[in-house]
Amino acid sequence: LPTSIGNLANLRSLNLMGNQIMSVPQELGNLIHLQALYFGGNALTSLPVELFNLDSLGLLWLWGNLLTSLPEQIGNLTQLRNLHLQSNQLTTLPPTIGNLTALNALHVGDNQLTALPTEIGNLASLTSLRAFNNQLTSLPPEIGNLTSLTELWLQRNHLTTFPREIVSLVNLTHLWLDNNQIGD
Repeated sequence: LPTSIGNLANLRSLNLMGNQIMSVPQELGNLIHLQALYFGGNALTSLPVELFNLDSLGLLWLWGNLLTSLPEQIGNLTQLRNLHLQSNQLTTLPPTIGNLTALNALHVGDNQLTALPTEIGNLASLTSLRAFNNQLTSLPPEIGNLTSLTELWLQRNHLTTFPREIVSLVNLTHLWLDNNQIGD
């Protein structure tokens, strides 16, 4: 990807899905009007911190890459409404994810997450949380703060108990808990 892509000052949407891109030039951070960025299905192992200066970004698709972590600066994307991170190799989410209070959809399925940060409870606008096929053994009690949730996908984890806080999710219409280790 050429660094000169940062010169496209009026770009609103950039779709680079399904390529063999291994790195993102820091000049992408110059695209201050960018609202949608699609990098799914590439070979990214890291992201430049300049990417998280894109104040207008509302949609970020990073599914199907090789990301093992996210920079703390992801919390700077306060206008973000959709964040798609499924099918990476993430083991944790930074606590700053809680700054993304405009977020409607957070998709982190098919990773290696062992826990969700307690700050996830700050995402009051969240309607869709997909955390299936991870290594989750429990959920933070703050999950009960997500009262806008309509769908919660937790199948294929290692949950051993039914999270009590789910009863606070009064708008929930779809709940997937299959293929866990929940007992009586």
